[in-house]
Amino acid sequence: MVAIKRRIAQHAAALVPAGPQAVALTGGVTTGEVARALKGRPHMTIVTNSLTIAADCAVDAHMKVIMTGGLVRANSLEAVGPMSEHAFQVITVGTAVLGADGMSSEIGATTFDEAEARTAIAMATNAQKVVVAVDGSKIGRVTLAKMVPLNDIDDLVTDSTADAQQLDRISAAGVHVHVVEVGDD
Repeated sequence: MVAIKRRIAQHAAALVPAGPQAVALTGGVTTGEVARALKGRPHMTIVTNSLTIAADCAVDAHMKVIMTGGLVRANSLEAVGPMSEHAFQVITVGTAVLGADGMSSEIGATTFDEAEARTAIAMATNAQKVVVAVDGSKIGRVTLAKMVPLNDIDDLVTDSTADAQQLDRISAAGVHVHVVEVGDD
């Protein structure tokens, strides 16, 4: 599964334009892999509420890392709450890459935690481009808290195990759908 998430992440990272960029990342395995795929790119700024992503990126001399404040959730190591939301409200990023627990044609991107959802909403609001990067098991799933509706998502990167009908409906709503083939790993 990590190999699939890594390929999804590499494709999502390739959607970040070349040149000086600020990229916002939510926490999660896939978004952590996006951060790793961006390492070594010159003039890269990572803005995140994830302690693990911030720590992983801070050791890269090419990356400038901005960590939001807030209450750190023990299970995800993501900072959430008003401080984190405010940090994302006062900056603009070129691309926001969101992980999610669910992604459906009916609701858009969702998560299990409402505080993480509010932080993701703030992150996506001031992004010029919003990318959702999730494995195929999350396509068609709706979880507790709405993050970003389809009309606010530019690109969805997933894998070939995803529900094809859901992907067709998501694409019909105007989201560019990118499907990474699952091989024999």
